[in-house]
Amino acid sequence: MERSTIVRVHEGLHARPATRFVKLAKGFESDVELVKDGKAVSAKSSVKLMLLAVKENQEVTVRANGADAIEALEALIGYLENPRAGLDDEAEAQSPANDAGQEAAPAPGSVLAAPGGANRLRGVAASEGFAVGPAFAHFPPDIAGQGRMLRAEEIEGEIDRFRTAVGAVQARMDHALAQDSLSAGDRGIVAALRDIAADDSLTGEAEGLIKGGNDAVSAVITAASTIAAEFSAVDDHYLNARADDVHAVGRQICLVLLGQDDVSLENIPEGAILIADDIGAWDLARAPLKRIGGVVCGHGGATSHIAIIARSHGIPAVLGLGDQVNALRTARDVALDGNAGHVIIDPDEATRADFAGRVEAAAKERAGLTIFKTVTPKLADGRIIEVAANIGSLEEIEAAQEAGAMGIGLFRTCL
Repeated sequence: MERSTIVRVHEGLHARPATRFVKLAKGFESDVELVKDGKAVSAKSSVKLMLLAVKENQEVTVRANGADAIEALEALIGYLENPRAGLDDEAEAQSPANDAGQEAAPAPGSVLAAPGGANRLRGVAASEGFAVGPAFAHFPPDIAGQGRMLRAEEIEGEIDRFRTAVGAVQARMDHALAQDSLSAGDRGIVAALRDIAADDSLTGEAEGLIKGGNDAVSAVITAASTIAAEFSAVDDHYLNARADDVHAVGRQICLVLLGQDDVSLENIPEGAILIADDIGAWDLARAPLKRIGGVVCGHGGATSHIAIIARSHGIPAVLGLGDQVNALRTARDVALDGNAGHVIIDPDEATRADFAGRVEAAAKERAGLTIFKTVTPKLADGRIIEVAANIGSLEEIEAAQEAGAMGIGLFRTCL
């Protein structure tokens, strides 16, 4: 049986709304598909669901076949028509629905140089604010496969080894999700990454390559690249950014297969500027975020999960620098302007003083405003003036509450 409806989920079924939809679908025994423009995919695969690129106000059809098909249709249609339907309050609180950013990343090679010389770069202004501090270069080595074809008798054991590695990555993410240290927004991102790690699209593609004679590491790299390319080809900036998530999950699986741990961010100094070509949301979410002064990255844009984490924690970030991020590998100090997307390598004393002044002024302004956090503004006649926040994602609600907002004045779902 099937039923059609208009999707009312803000921004459509991107990462976390897709994760919640899949969680709901997996609660039913029936086989369930979602159909858009004649293309049907399993409603129990978050990757396939995201690649369907279902947007808000589009028409879709839900198909269900099985003993509980009627119940499945009712629940899933209800979810599509109302993002809060079908999930308990805890899941809703842990998995914010909208994390659209403000600006798409520039195409590779299109990064503009900031005015002022070779030591000034310009990328995507992904999280506002100013920072100046010591550079912390995070350039873990690339991962490569064995480069040999497996013998027939090795294939079954290699598949078992791959499945064990996937299970280990899922267990790590489950452990992280069980901790109280993650914010609600970060928890939703990790949950979405875990769903990718468990998705048949990735695991099935990798197992098919192993059966063809590829070693597990090579298979994971190829499978992740194939799926990431599909995300990059979708006409949707938010879904384009999910390509980085697939690569990040693939890297974690490869590290387990190789018996290695990724380079830790635990030792990043207080106020340091994190420099990376690419950093997975899984790594950043577990990092000591309160010590990070800013983030500069070659990959990513304002819709990436790195940008979302940075914004929700008030960390200035400039992303999408492309190959020019390599100029920062040997930098001693870095100044960044998250408002304009500017990065300055080894700033001179005048520039350091200028940025330090901006940071101090912003801190003083925030401190001065805290006295008004619990004040209810009123007119002379007693009427209350509501002070509301303008946000672009649900992750920003916590920051709005911390600032004393009484509600949401504008939710920029168009971003």
